[in-house]
Amino acid sequence: MKESRNSHSKLKALLKNIDRSGPIKIGLSHRTVQFQKNEMVLYKYENTGATKNNRPLLLVYSLVNRPEIADLSSDRSLIKVLCDLGFPVYLIDWGDPGDNDEEVELSTYIIDYLGSAVDYIRGVSSKKAIDVIGLCQGGTFAVCYASLFPEKVSSLITTATPIDFHSEKDRLSALIRHVDLEIFEKFPKTIDGRMLNLFFLFLKPYKLLQKKYFDLLENGHDLVYVENFLKMEKWIFDSPAISSNALMEFASTFYQKNALVEKTLFLNGLHVEPSDIRAPILNIFASNDHIVPIESSKALARLITHADYSEIEMDCGHVGLYVGKSAGRSTGGLIAVWLDAQHY
Repeated sequence: MKESRNSHSKLKALLKNIDRSGPIKIGLSHRTVQFQKNEMVLYKYENTGATKNNRPLLLVYSLVNRPEIADLSSDRSLIKVLCDLGFPVYLIDWGDPGDNDEEVELSTYIIDYLGSAVDYIRGVSSKKAIDVIGLCQGGTFAVCYASLFPEKVSSLITTATPIDFHSEKDRLSALIRHVDLEIFEKFPKTIDGRMLNLFFLFLKPYKLLQKKYFDLLENGHDLVYVENFLKMEKWIFDSPAISSNALMEFASTFYQKNALVEKTLFLNGLHVEPSDIRAPILNIFASNDHIVPIESSKALARLITHADYSEIEMDCGHVGLYVGKSAGRSTGGLIAVWLDAQHY
């Protein structure tokens, strides 16, 4: 009876704070559209720091989930930290695939869309090359781009980025490697992002489908905890659709063939060779990442021969690298310090 009353009290406190939270909004930092190509949009966030930096940063995110994970809230925002440190920040939002994107290939995203964003920023900033920051799969795209167009990238920062898709502890790879990709031919031209979410959630079913809700009940009296939880839920379950063609190509090229590590990757007939990268590289990864094992990220060091390479391991999980308590500030601060040490 006492335990029942205690649970009722916790639930009452939780529901009260959910009500107090009001409408949940994420990605609130001010931004303006710079240009759009099909459904891809390039945004700019103005530098808000006391000291202005004329060094533009381009953030490249994954096709899966929305890039607002880099700007979840005012106190957990990689973008806000970088802007407050004086950097003009640009962000690629791939959007939901429209009629023009249903048959896109990886080369469309990497060479055409990402390339257009880089060239636009180079033009408006009068820079021959710019700094590129890749987040998760966006880091894989950034590595491919920097390999093909090394003269356009002044420095490359990868965060939670998969490189070796056959690393020993890669649960996601172990699943995808045994999938018959012909099944995608029976799918619609675009796949609902919620289907992919379920796939990722089942990588850690107890923690991601049960434990987090038990933890929410235990912490329901804490309004800040509840608000952060709801913001994460909004981000997780508001995922963009993805082109079936692009998803199948990524799964085949990277997860099944491990083409980047095997040096068999070609985009538009161009050989993607990471040893061609000349820009200094900072590789940041998370020690408790259940999606991208650190062995997968650290493999980048083996592929780099001509660039100055540094790596940092952070004590957090995959998403925690950006939104964990103080993680956005720590990650952003590390990036800023490393960039300040680069001279070009």
